[in-house]
Amino acid sequence: MGYRLLKNSGFLPEELQINKELVTLRDLIKSCDSESEKKRLEKKLTEKELRLRMLIEKRGIKKSPVYRQYRHKLDRLSQR
Repeated sequence: MGYRLLKNSGFLPEELQINKELVTLRDLIKSCDSESEKKRLEKKLTEKELRLRMLIEKRGIKKSPVYRQYRHKLDRLSQR
């Protein structure tokens, strides 16, 4: 219930917000023509991926039974 309330208010947990940003960055990199801009975006992507890994580790999400159940779906999303 709390998650739904936050979601409807436009607030997402930080790890979900970062995941959305990762998808956007990957799309930008695919459509980028400039090498310098592409490198800048790739650096930003790497930083966001590291931040997401740190959050997952800090919150112990990987130990959650729910995470194990949906891990393959999350991995697919993060690779798009």
